[in-house]
Amino acid sequence: MAISFSQSLFFATIFLSGCASGLNVHKFEDVKIDPNEKAFVLLTDSNWATNLRLELAKHGFKIKKFASTQNVRKNMVTESSGGLVEDERLYKEAGARYGITLTQKSQMDWCPFNDNIKANFSLEVSDLKTNDVVMVIEKANWTGLCGPFSVRSKYVFEELADELVNNWK
Repeated sequence: MAISFSQSLFFATIFLSGCASGLNVHKFEDVKIDPNEKAFVLLTDSNWATNLRLELAKHGFKIKKFASTQNVRKNMVTESSGGLVEDERLYKEAGARYGITLTQKSQMDWCPFNDNIKANFSLEVSDLKTNDVVMVIEKANWTGLCGPFSVRSKYVFEELADELVNNWK
């Protein structure tokens, strides 16, 4: 059974493009966000954290590296069976109201010319004050340019940042 040139071209295209999921945004309606708050903490570190941080900064978001930089001591008075007890508590002061978790869910393709890949990513936004998940954005695409013949209008981190802006209301 011989394979024709057009069949070979079809299979090569499918193989090289890989399967990609479309954009999926889930905004939890029961959780209120403050659209004026544009400071986030990136809660996970990965090979792609800098790419995401740069794209979000282009949209006016400030992405802090650490959740907290300052320890706070506070005296707390609690009531126990023996009476009032004064207790000193130590906690970290939050550096931002919202946190972002970036997860690479799967890899579908790799670039033979550089370190870019085609992968499914999930961006989860959580309210650090209430510990509620506010929004989940999922998208699959290339992480950047792959080779001299690659032409794309946007890459995955640009798309994730755009959707965060569009839904940050």
